Amino acid sequence: MQEYLDLLDKQTIHEQLKNFNMKNLLEDSLGAQRSIYDADISAGSVKDITITKLINSAFRNGSAKRNEVFKKRKAGEEIRVLELKKKDILQQAKYEAEALEGEVRKLKQVLN
Repeated sequence: MQEYLDLLDKQTIHEQLKNFNMKNLLEDSLGAQRSIYDADISAGSVKDITITKLINSAFRNGSAKRNEVFKKRKAGEEIRVLELKKKDILQQAKYEAEALEGEVRKLKQVLN
């Protein structure tokens, strides 16, 4: 019975701590955000960043560059697939040509 009461007390304490943490979660989060903001301001802050032409260009052209790389990868994959198809077709044609050559030899033997 005592073990049950101890377990019940532990669950109650756990629930109370959970409720307390949920209530103070926002306050803790705001406090943490404020301390990060204060450290950022003292270190020079984001406000002091100079946006160069290179940074601006990279920002504007990032999507286009990503799309270009994607298209190149896709084209490379399509080329690989087409080369495999070409190889299969050439192999099949080789087998068919050899079969026809064998038939021609048989017919020539019949004529001789």
